[in-house]
Amino acid sequence: MRTVDPIKHEQKRQEILAAAIRCALRSGLKGTSTSDICAEAKISPGHLYHYFENKDAIFAGLAETKLNELTERLRRNIEAGGATLEAISAAVRAASEASWHRDEYALVFEMLAEAVRSPAMASLLRKTGDAMRAVLANAFREGQKNGEFDKTLDPALASAAVLGMIDAAKAFALRYPETSRAERAAFLDLLMARLLAPGSCPAAKAAPRHVAVAKRKVRAS
Repeated sequence: MRTVDPIKHEQKRQEILAAAIRCALRSGLKGTSTSDICAEAKISPGHLYHYFENKDAIFAGLAETKLNELTERLRRNIEAGGATLEAISAAVRAASEASWHRDEYALVFEMLAEAVRSPAMASLLRKTGDAMRAVLANAFREGQKNGEFDKTLDPALASAAVLGMIDAAKAFALRYPETSRAERAAFLDLLMARLLAPGSCPAAKAAPRHVAVAKRKVRAS
């Protein structure tokens, strides 16, 4: 019996996932078939099934990889910056923008929609969402201890709200593509300040110029 090299196996698995996302960017999750993925990855269907059971397993693997990367990046950024408003806001900005290229934002919402149909996808999104909430909630508790954040804030509820902001930032970019990343980041900073430390941060008292510009663009659309 042939021995499987785990390193080569994982490399090929990642190549298939990369091919799958290229297909999904062109055709969406629903419009992507296993034949499309095989053609893009330059492998046969029989070869594909050595790595994934079916298309659902491929996209579940893709979602898990991306979301785990996002969680770890969020954790590292917060650990590096500490439980301060500036550091956590920067980590949330990175999570909302840097983890996916702009063209991939739509896939986030396709995955959310897929979770309604697929219990496996729903379970995966809950699992990764809970991990991100735990990272944020721990940081919020630390911020409350050092007097940085509102002590009446419920860290668990606040972490859920911030995850919603991260998703909303992606939706904002799709709805209002004329807004720049800097404008969206400034508005996200403002929301974070008002949630975590209302009235204690200059950003919560006077909106930056980027926020005012973004508001005008949205109202004009």
